[in-house]
Amino acid sequence: MISDSEFLERLVAGFCTATMEDADVSWDEKIGGRQFDVVIRLKAGVFNYLTIVEVKSSKAKIKVKEIEAFVTKAIDAKANKISVFSSKGFESGCENVARNHGVELFIISQSDETPSEEAVRGRLAQSGIYSFRNPNIDHRSVAPIIKFGERVKSHNFDKITLVYVTGEELPLTTEGTELTYVLSNSLINRDTFLRDIISNIDFPELEVGQSCEYTHKFSPSVDYMANDELFSHDGDLGAIKIKYSGIMAIPFEGNVYVELSMFASDVEIVNALTGEKSSIYFHNLALGFNEFEKGMYYFTLNPLSYYYCDEIIDSIATVYLLESFQNGRFLHGKFKQEIKYGRLYMPLKDKKVIERLKVRLGAERHGGPFARKMPKKRRVVPWR
Repeated sequence: MISDSEFLERLVAGFCTATMEDADVSWDEKIGGRQFDVVIRLKAGVFNYLTIVEVKSSKAKIKVKEIEAFVTKAIDAKANKISVFSSKGFESGCENVARNHGVELFIISQSDETPSEEAVRGRLAQSGIYSFRNPNIDHRSVAPIIKFGERVKSHNFDKITLVYVTGEELPLTTEGTELTYVLSNSLINRDTFLRDIISNIDFPELEVGQSCEYTHKFSPSVDYMANDELFSHDGDLGAIKIKYSGIMAIPFEGNVYVELSMFASDVEIVNALTGEKSSIYFHNLALGFNEFEKGMYYFTLNPLSYYYCDEIIDSIATVYLLESFQNGRFLHGKFKQEIKYGRLYMPLKDKKVIERLKVRLGAERHGGPFARKMPKKRRVVPWR
């Protein structure tokens, strides 16, 4: 969908846009035939300033020679200011080189701190995320609340594979909201959700950081009914393979049931030379940088959602929401928006995903989503 390096570059560009009100910020620009990750232009009075930014998402700290090479490249482009962002930090010696050349060094990361109740309430209020309120509470007089507890040991499903009696092994999607959608709606023997089968498995406990593959066999085989044939297909299952890992999870409770992937972490920036820190909420960052274009597919994160720009008339774009899975529900629709807000959406390049979305788009144009109508009567029966 998007590489780690491109995501980090867009994150830095979005941060600069959000925190430099009068600046013109661009991503992936060429100057004199050479590519730069982020370019910032600022006019103050009669003066024009050019800042060039290098963004590194490598697994190791940035080396001195990398700083020196970028300084030369940026000076050739006549930069007035040079900055380097790293997700891993800088090796010894980089700070001296940076000071000698007037280069700013920054470390960028996403916070792993648990959001406060006040922060959660604010994010719920400003979010367009679909949520379900407790029907026993008068939502007109009670504010939505989610409280987080202390971290506890748990496990994360890294990969789930369906094993058909034919010998076929079909890995399910590993994206969290998509996986929840499949598990919450696909049926075993037409009366039990696949989610409930898995939740009743007594998994061996793991330490944080450990991983394990567990095979749950069905004897006799069971009938699997896929809720969405773009993710899996019907058939008799002999087993399911589950790769999981030990993690520290954050329990929560409240009077709303909301898609948790909306709680994106704050983006934190630390000046490696001065120690100065700043942060901004992820959803306040624009990561697209361009207006809507007809015929383009787009996506947003937290939660992951896919879109298609169908037409543009008088600066108004008609956009299809083709996929957004929240709380195990498949959300889709159609809306209009000014083309300038295309900067809030990132262009989609993943060819495999686009092929799936073409099927969704065809269904939307003919009056409904491409999703199977499942049996109305369902009962949850623990499977052992």
